[in-house]
Amino acid sequence: MGLKGNLQSIPLWEILQTISIGKKTGRLEIDNGSKRAEIFIDNGKIVNVRSGFIEGYDALLGIVLWNKGDFVFYPEEKTSQKLLNLDPLEVLINVSVYIDLINYLGDFILLPVRVDGLALEEEVISSAFDGILKVRDVILNSPLGEYRSLEIIKKLLKEKKLIFPEEDSRVFLLYTFWRRWRYLLKEGNKIGVNERNLRKVIKDFVSGMQEELSFIIEDITSSDNVSWHYFYRNIVKFPESKIEVFFREAFEVLNKQIKMPSDRKKLEQFSILLGEKGDNIYVSVNRNLDTNELIVSLFFNGERSLKQVFHYSLLDKIETQSIIVDLITNKYLIDVSEDKKLDLIHSFYIFWRRFLREMKEKGLDNELIEIYRNYIDSSILDIRFMFSHVIEGYVPNFAYFDKEKEKYSEGEIAEFIKGGIDLIFNEMKKKIGETDLKVLLQKILEEIKILNPRNVEKYAMVV
Repeated sequence: MGLKGNLQSIPLWEILQTISIGKKTGRLEIDNGSKRAEIFIDNGKIVNVRSGFIEGYDALLGIVLWNKGDFVFYPEEKTSQKLLNLDPLEVLINVSVYIDLINYLGDFILLPVRVDGLALEEEVISSAFDGILKVRDVILNSPLGEYRSLEIIKKLLKEKKLIFPEEDSRVFLLYTFWRRWRYLLKEGNKIGVNERNLRKVIKDFVSGMQEELSFIIEDITSSDNVSWHYFYRNIVKFPESKIEVFFREAFEVLNKQIKMPSDRKKLEQFSILLGEKGDNIYVSVNRNLDTNELIVSLFFNGERSLKQVFHYSLLDKIETQSIIVDLITNKYLIDVSEDKKLDLIHSFYIFWRRFLREMKEKGLDNELIEIYRNYIDSSILDIRFMFSHVIEGYVPNFAYFDKEKEKYSEGEIAEFIKGGIDLIFNEMKKKIGETDLKVLLQKILEEIKILNPRNVEKYAMVV
């Protein structure tokens, strides 16, 4: 028996490079707990890969997405089926975009909101998203293989058949209520919540509400299995303002059932925070949180200040304060003003969203996206991956940005942003004229100044 260990300690490509440089021959076996894979190597070259029922290049593309598992290399074990002849380093370059995508999307929860016209494989993937499982969970446990599953998810996101809960405020309120309800049923006894009373007060609440909305609470509290496409189809019929009022009332019913002791020390900490940093923007850099922490962290969308999140939160105010203090203390929430690199990335995200909105009003949004995508594709720098996710329209993953930014200097990030902005300004100037572009830019900067004055300062530097 030769080399052995786990992927948490030694990344797969480091293992393969070691074997390749040594021109080894043998079988690398990897077991991630739910799947087992084999990579056959002959004289340092990958000649075949098997993972479940998947074999060859697709199997290899799937295995590179694994981030955990035990491995053992068995020297001199060979295969008679040599389907490939790949240098590990060349493969790494080719699959880096897939590795990056799973790193970005992996910790997100997606909801299947449209099932019309789904192919059989798409239905398999769509139905796996139950509101709890994350993208990485679905991909790594899919019978279709990791690579094929990731491709399908990309397609369904583009077609808006899968969405992030945060994409639509009505869906977001529905989702957070459902998560809160499930938490109280499973963990409520620890905080003094009686399930029988809880069900009774919800039943009374439903009986006293408007009939056109009563089905939402009635259905979502009656079963663990939620048909997200059914709720989506019905909930989007109502204006956002009406749904918000409705769910605030529903949350209030739940909150009154919770006997949450107040922690004077945390309340004092939060009061100081609110006074000193209430207008600052915090972002969540950890998506692996318990239910209530997750609910609160989702309100930190990169556009709301600490003060705004506190007032907007649907949880009890004392509970919200306590959770926010814990999240900040544990560094799961970060003030973007205190991290220069993250502040730059956040600033670009805020600017891009508003600039794209203005171009969309002029019918130039697709051209703008194409211009910036070409800028990204023409770069050979790995930093391009970070900004590709912004233009795809995905919900921002600041946990991903916080981790990836450590690979680059502040100057490298600023230079890449400036290069892209210079390009789109020059191209858009040809489309709408310099005067109109300056007026539009001033409008956007005024909006950003209201949101966060530091963003304007940043763009005085990079633009």
